[in-house]
Amino acid sequence: MKILKAIGNVFVKIWRWIKNTAWVQPLLIVGLIFGVIFSIPAITSAIQNLIKNNNSARKFFETYQLKMEGDKDSEAQKLLDRYDISRKEYNEQKTPEQKKAVINKIPDKEKKFFLFFTSYATVNDDLKSGFEIAETYWKTTFGVKDDFRLYTIFTDEETTTATTKKPAFETFMDSKSWFFEEAAVNGEKTEYYKNGKITDDQLTKLSDCDPSNFQLPLLVLVDWKILLQDEPDETNIGITQLTFGLTGDDNWAKAKFLVDCWNGEGEFEPK
Repeated sequence: MKILKAIGNVFVKIWRWIKNTAWVQPLLIVGLIFGVIFSIPAITSAIQNLIKNNNSARKFFETYQLKMEGDKDSEAQKLLDRYDISRKEYNEQKTPEQKKAVINKIPDKEKKFFLFFTSYATVNDDLKSGFEIAETYWKTTFGVKDDFRLYTIFTDEETTTATTKKPAFETFMDSKSWFFEEAAVNGEKTEYYKNGKITDDQLTKLSDCDPSNFQLPLLVLVDWKILLQDEPDETNIGITQLTFGLTGDDNWAKAKFLVDCWNGEGEFEPK
């Protein structure tokens, strides 16, 4: 009984304090209101930052990212491994039918695609906007028949096996140096190079496979579909186009640049 009485006395004292200090309640309410008002800018800023991050260039290209995590078992290396197998098998065949059979075995998502090398440190909204417009209006406004295909590799990606002495991209380049050397050789045979849009210095640095001297952004077009034509142009097998960055006066022009690269038109066709 004494315990119950003691507990009851505590509640009685609390009730008396509430009655005697009722004047405090309006102050608390006013303080709460002002607290909410002053917190609105911070809340608004947080929401804006969230929206900005979701719409950022990094977020856009991460949607298409092939990661280097796992080294030889990574998504990035495996894509080029499959590319290398197709390239070798194609070159081993003698007849057009045999060569087409090799191409037909390639998955649709790898028959024709952009491979885009960029970095978290340098990717920006201008690049994103050009790609985003191209992706959005690829088949409608631009009338491209193929699906939009893009794969992205971030050269400054950090992996669990990377070290300060040997970053992930250096490991990637060491393993796939043949790809960059081939890109440089094929690049010199493109109309884009012949039209003066790529320099010899750029191609030399590309073939050197030196991560510290690697020029970004690099866009490579892999096109096997072109070899399914009745009389295919075998000037470049696999890698058919490459360019360092996107050109254009505005984002729509950059999107058109991507379409022209895909179709081999504009600056990518003979003059």
